[in-house]
Amino acid sequence: MNNKYKILEAVSTSCEVPLKIILGTRRTKKASYARDICSFLMHQCGYSHENISRILNRERTSVTHGIKRVNKRIQEDSNRGRFMRVHIRDILDNQLGMNYISIDE
Repeated sequence: MNNKYKILEAVSTSCEVPLKIILGTRRTKKASYARDICSFLMHQCGYSHENISRILNRERTSVTHGIKRVNKRIQEDSNRGRFMRVHIRDILDNQLGMNYISIDE
């Protein structure tokens, strides 16, 4: 299991969203996008939805919805879907050194 702080820092750097905003209450697109990616990566690393919700200061249902939103977007055969896949792979490979997690295309 990867360290939750490494995941948060990697997403913060990659998405150019300060950690304070990811963990805060802002509801901007950029903050929401970063939270969804954090949720997805933590879920892939074995964290439960309840643990992720505590880490991100969100309701469990919000975390579940964010994970589903990322999964759905990854499956899309559009520019938005390709961008999401590339972005998540970049975080996994370059920031976290975790190229073993399979992301379906």
